[in-house]
Amino acid sequence: QLPQLRQACVQAGAHGVHGRGPGPMHRVQEVHLPQQLGKIHIPDSVLKKEGRFTEEEFQIMKSHTTAGKRLLLHAEKTMGYSTYMSVAVQMAGYHHEWWNGRGYPEGLKGQDIPLCRQEMGQSWRQDCF
Repeated sequence: QLPQLRQACVQAGAHGVHGRGPGPMHRVQEVHLPQQLGKIHIPDSVLKKEGRFTEEEFQIMKSHTTAGKRLLLHAEKTMGYSTYMSVAVQMAGYHHEWWNGRGYPEGLKGQDIPLCRQEMGQSWRQDCF
């Protein structure tokens, strides 16, 4: 599966941001899979639970961000650097950060949130309208 992921990374990295030239975010939605990669470390009892999580379950679920980031950092180290992989690493690690600082895993706020995450948030808002 890693060769397929690498190919997807290379292809996505060849596109521009909303038609603004070369860059990794032409199709922001393509980052959805890498950002969810860390969920393979979440037990099914938590991942498939219906209803609200207990505090302990929520802490377990939140760990998918750091787990995904670690997996993609390992893949990047193994396969070599690519712009797309760099963005995928950031999305995996920071896709639950909120502008107001109440997100996780690091509680980043405003401009401290990686630009790719900010771009993803903008894309989600545009899809809603």
